[in-house]
Amino acid sequence: MIVKYRVFFFILALCIAAGTRAQILVPENPLTGHLASGDYDRAVETAQNNPDEYLASLIAKSERLKLHNDPRWHALLHYKKTLWGGYSSQVDGKNFFTSAQGKSDPEQELKTTLASFFSQRPVPPTRHSPQCRFLARYYWLKKTLEFDTGRLPEQQCNNFKVFYDAFQPDGLTVIFPSAHPNSPSSMFGHTSLLINGKGRNKATRMLDFTINYAAQVDTSGGVLYAIKGLTGGFVGQFYLTPYHMKLREYAQMENRDIWEYQLDIPQETVDFVLMHAWELLGTYFDYYFFTENCSYHLLTLLEADLYGQELSSEFPTWVLPTDTLRVLDDRGLVKWIDYYPSNYRRIIARRKTLSETENRLALAVYKEGVESHGDALADLKLERRAVILDMAYDYLRYQKTSEGEKLSPDLSDQEQGLLMQRSRLKVASHEPRVPAPEVSPDRGHDTARASFGLGYDKNGSFVNLGWRAAYHDWMDPAGGYANNFALEFGRLDLRYYGSKKSSKGIKLDRFYLINLDHFEPADRFFRNISWSVKTGAEAVFRDANKRDVSFMLRGGPGLSYRLANKKLLAYGLINAEIAYSGAYKADYYLGVGPAGGLIANLNNNWKVSLTAHYLTGIADEKRDRASLVFGQSVTLAKDIALNLDFNRKLQLDGWITEAVANVNFYF
Repeated sequence: MIVKYRVFFFILALCIAAGTRAQILVPENPLTGHLASGDYDRAVETAQNNPDEYLASLIAKSERLKLHNDPRWHALLHYKKTLWGGYSSQVDGKNFFTSAQGKSDPEQELKTTLASFFSQRPVPPTRHSPQCRFLARYYWLKKTLEFDTGRLPEQQCNNFKVFYDAFQPDGLTVIFPSAHPNSPSSMFGHTSLLINGKGRNKATRMLDFTINYAAQVDTSGGVLYAIKGLTGGFVGQFYLTPYHMKLREYAQMENRDIWEYQLDIPQETVDFVLMHAWELLGTYFDYYFFTENCSYHLLTLLEADLYGQELSSEFPTWVLPTDTLRVLDDRGLVKWIDYYPSNYRRIIARRKTLSETENRLALAVYKEGVESHGDALADLKLERRAVILDMAYDYLRYQKTSEGEKLSPDLSDQEQGLLMQRSRLKVASHEPRVPAPEVSPDRGHDTARASFGLGYDKNGSFVNLGWRAAYHDWMDPAGGYANNFALEFGRLDLRYYGSKKSSKGIKLDRFYLINLDHFEPADRFFRNISWSVKTGAEAVFRDANKRDVSFMLRGGPGLSYRLANKKLLAYGLINAEIAYSGAYKADYYLGVGPAGGLIANLNNNWKVSLTAHYLTGIADEKRDRASLVFGQSVTLAKDIALNLDFNRKLQLDGWITEAVANVNFYF
C-alpha cells in the first residue's frame, strides 16, 4: 500500500512538473518579443494585424489625424522636402530613428516611435528607454493622442529631471558673438542659445549654460578644411558649455563683442525646446558652413515648439548668423537686446579716461614692471595712480588671453606686484562705460546685394549689373557691422556695352569668390597685423580692343591706423599676386607691390574712400599694373545705397579711366 501511494505521488509530481513545463513552453506574445529586441518595424506590423493591441489603436488614431503630415512632427524629426517630392531628415545619426526607414519615411517613423514607447530597451549608445530618450516626441504624442497610462505606463525619466533641475530654466537667449575673420568657421559671426537660469541677472548670467552647435573639426585648415566644410565632410553636434567659458573665448581670447537677444517665448516653449535639445545631444548632422551651420540648426531647435513660424524655411540657399537674428526679430520673438563689449573695447574706453602722459606711464608699467616707475607714480594723486595701475593690469591680462594663455588662479610675479601696489591705494576701481553701437547687428543692411548702374570707359558707355551672395564691404552702410573688416563672398560684376562692335555685348568685369580685408588698427600697445586676401577673376586688357579674363589670387600683410577721432581708417599693405590668363606672356603673372588707402565715415550716411595699389611684374610678364580709385557711398535707406566710383587703371596696354554710378539693393 505504501508503495502504491509512493507511485501515486510520484506520478502526481510528474504531472505537476509537466504542467509547469508546458506552461513555460507556451509561445510568448510575438509583439512583446519584437519590443524586447528593439525591432519596432516588426512590432508595428504585428500590432496592426491584431486590433486588440493598444499600440494598434494608437497607430489607427494617428492615421486618422494624419499626424505624420503634422508640421510639429516634421519639426521634431527635422524632415525637409526633397527635390523628388518625398521627405528626408537632416539628422544623420541612425540612433535618432526608431525605424530602419525613419530618415526618409515620416509615417513609418511615427508608428515605430509609438511602438518604442512600450519598450524599456535602452536606445544606444545611451541607457535611456525610448520614452526618456525621445522625450519631446513622447510629450507631444502623449498630449495629442491622449495616452491611456494604464495601458501605456509612463516611465520615470530621472536623468532628464536632474538635467532640467540643474538649469532651472525660465527663458532662452540667443547669443551672437560678432564676426571673427581669423577663424573660417566664424568669419560671419556665430549664434548659440543661452539657458536663462531662474533668478539670474546680468552679474550672475555667466553661471548659466549655452547650447551650441558646431563642427567637430579634424583638420587644421587649408584646402582640405574648405572642401570638407563646403561638402558636409565634418560632423556637426549639439553640446552644452558653461557660459563663462564661452564669454572668455569670445570676449577675451578672440576680442569679439557679444550681443544677447532675449527671446519672448512662454515657459512651455522653453521646456519643450530643452526636451528637444536633450534628444539632439546624442546624435549628429553633416555640417555645412553655408547651409546646415550653427545658425540654421539653432532655428531648427527652436522650431520644435515654434513650428508654425517655419523659421528655417526662410533660407533656401545659405544661412548667415545676422540673417537669423533678423528673422527672429521680424517674427516678434525678441524681447530685448543687450550688448557686452570685448576686452579690446573696454581697454579703448579706459584709455579715454587717461591723459596722454598717463597712458604712456601705464604702458611703461605694463612693460617694465611697477617697481621701475615707482617715483613717477608717487608724484600723482591716489586716484590717478589707481587708474594707471588698472590700465596696466588690463594690458597684462589682455596680452595673456590674446596669446591663448589660461587665466588660472595662479598669478605671475608681475601680476602680483601690480595687485599689491593697487590694493595699497585703497581706492575703488570703476569699470569704464562702453556705449553700445547705435545699430545692432540685426538692424544693419541685409547681406545679399544686387546692383544696377551706368558707367563709361574707353570702350564707351555701359550698363553695370552686379550681384553679391554676402556679406559687407567698406562702402556698404556701416550700421550693424564691424568697422575693422570687410568680407565679400561670391561677388559678380558684368558690363553690357552697346556701342563699339569690338566690345559690344556682355563682358565680365570681376568675379570674387572671396574678398576679405582685415584691418585691425595698431598703436603703441595693440601690435595688430592687418591683411587682405582676394581670389577670383578680373578683366585685363592686352591691347586697346582685346579683353581677357585673369584668374588670380592676391593679398598680403600690412598695418592700419585709426585717425581723426576714429572716423578715418588708413592702411598700407605689401601685396603679391599670382594669376593665369592668355593676356600674359607664358600665360601667367607674378607681381608684388604696395597697396594703401583712406576710408572715412563723414557721417552716418556718407562714406568716401581713396585706395591705390601697384604691382610690378617679376617674372616673364614685366608690365606693371596699378589702380587708383576714388569712391563715395550715400545711404538712401536701410537697404538702398548709391555708389559713385572714379577709377584710373594701369593695364597691360596703358592707362585707362572709368566712371561708374551704381544703386545697390540689399536683400
